[in-house]
Amino acid sequence: MRIGFIGAGKVGTSFGALLKLKGQEISGYYSRSQKSIEHACEITGSTPYSTLEAVIKDSDWIGITVQDDQIEQVVAEITSLPQYRQLCQSKTFFHMSGATTVDVLKPLKTDIFSLHPLMAFPSYKTQLEDWSNTFITVENPNTSVRSWLPKLGLNTLEIESSQKVKYHTAAVVASNYLVTLMDFAINELEFIGIDRESGFKALLPLVEGTLNNIQALGTKKAITGPIVRGDVKTVKSHLEALEPEPKELYRLLGRHTLQLISEANPMMVHLLEEDDACQK
Repeated sequence: MRIGFIGAGKVGTSFGALLKLKGQEISGYYSRSQKSIEHACEITGSTPYSTLEAVIKDSDWIGITVQDDQIEQVVAEITSLPQYRQLCQSKTFFHMSGATTVDVLKPLKTDIFSLHPLMAFPSYKTQLEDWSNTFITVENPNTSVRSWLPKLGLNTLEIESSQKVKYHTAAVVASNYLVTLMDFAINELEFIGIDRESGFKALLPLVEGTLNNIQALGTKKAITGPIVRGDVKTVKSHLEALEPEPKELYRLLGRHTLQLISEANPMMVHLLEEDDACQK
């Protein structure tokens, strides 16, 4: 089986490199960026293609690994090709979007599925060693896909198309918003004169310890800090020290934290819900 890619960005290139390491045959890449094509093909030892027709013709499975909002356009370009039905006959197409369902591929009128790795892709090079611990989510798998995935040595989850938005929401909160929370914390340390690099290094063991506690105890039992202790005075001092925008976020996070603990302190609830001039 030969696997080709339409789109040579970080996800498609990294996944292609993984497939090569696992003994899969990569036919090559097509992309609007010649530089991206050359990089991906160099990494995977595959062929650079100059047309959609060529990569589809030379591949059994084709991954559409462009940005989410470009998948529909790529599908339209494929279906507008001369004799596209003959070209795509017996081909399998997949995309790797976490938010877009497999339905976007239905106009191709052939076997389709989607894959989404639960990992961040800030760059290509930093990710290859992380694939072994990564879960990959598959939508609409057939027998061939189910027998293929174990060969990659990945942990897999199957989801229905109707679950895709909830699934992707969870991924965004766990990944993207964790970055936002870390930036929030680092900013507060920077405000008191601790440089960002030192602030991150200081906070990292705390974050790693918290993740370990969640793994061992679950989210509810892993919560520590003033809200769990009912320490209204400390939470009030935090709110007084914060600027308006982070104060609003702190309040929101505090209210959600209260929902996780069994007995909410009425004074704490009032403190986190009250309106003041800083919120207006």
